[in-house]
Amino acid sequence: MKTVLITGISGYIGSHIALLFSQRGFFVVGIDLEINAALAKIPTIRLFQGDCSDIKLVETIFKTYEISTIIHCASLIEVGESMVRPELYYQNNLSSTLTILNTMKKFGTKYIIFASSCAVYGTPEYLPLDENHPIKPISPYGKTKQIIELMLQDFEVAYGIQSVSLRFFNAAGAWHQFNLGENHAPETHLLPKFIQAALTKKPIEIYGNNYPTHDGTCIRDFVSVGDIAHANLIAVHYLEMGGRTAAINLGSGRGYSILQIITELELQLNTKVTIINKPPRTGDPAILIANNSYAKEVIHWAPTEPLPIILQQAISWELKKTKLLVN
Repeated sequence: MKTVLITGISGYIGSHIALLFSQRGFFVVGIDLEINAALAKIPTIRLFQGDCSDIKLVETIFKTYEISTIIHCASLIEVGESMVRPELYYQNNLSSTLTILNTMKKFGTKYIIFASSCAVYGTPEYLPLDENHPIKPISPYGKTKQIIELMLQDFEVAYGIQSVSLRFFNAAGAWHQFNLGENHAPETHLLPKFIQAALTKKPIEIYGNNYPTHDGTCIRDFVSVGDIAHANLIAVHYLEMGGRTAAINLGSGRGYSILQIITELELQLNTKVTIINKPPRTGDPAILIANNSYAKEVIHWAPTEPLPIILQQAISWELKKTKLLVN
């Protein structure tokens, strides 16, 4: 049984990846500042509470388990926060990665899958965004993702560590049947915020309604968190079969405006929501849509779940989460 180490395992994306890998015959070791109760019940998952910048903790894990691959999800992720507190992002995101890479070098682990972001592209010069697009991040968050991708390239040249950087677009959805879904406190991601507002009959806040789009609101590409988990599994097999270091977009290839999302939400919940327009946020491009043809070509990955299904999953999770909190 192969053993993978997942950093940020209790988080939204990390938890879904962990569950899938455990179901597919891997032994999963994870590090996070918090323990995910749903994952803690699974016999083939071992959780360590702590910071993956902690060299002593990371080396203890590598001494205890024969780690074949790292899946590096640990990261601060809020673009807006990174604009006003950049020091947190450079310290946290870069130091944790350097600790992981140095430990991989010391123990001879050769494969790492990195949770990167479409934020590395910055403001699109053309659409849809492909991997040849210039890398010009406009937020400290995006810049840390760019720097880490460069670190991975350097560690490949110097030490032979092979990597796949998966550039996520907007991850969404949930495996609510396994008690997994978005659970940030406070919630900052678009879909769960909208769903929570609609379920509690509160207004939905839109940041910017005068963008150069068909209805004035931002357009985003939503990709299922389940599809992202499968992409990580495929990427591991790709490296094990001799695949070369690569950076790959993970997106649906289709964009939805904020107002289109609200319309679909109203349809699924059979309700009407009140909208409050607010000024646009710094660091938010008008349109982000992926060209995912490279993912199809290199790792033979393609998205399987469209936005209505993703939204249905997210609604079910929010309803279940409310019941779990009440009970």
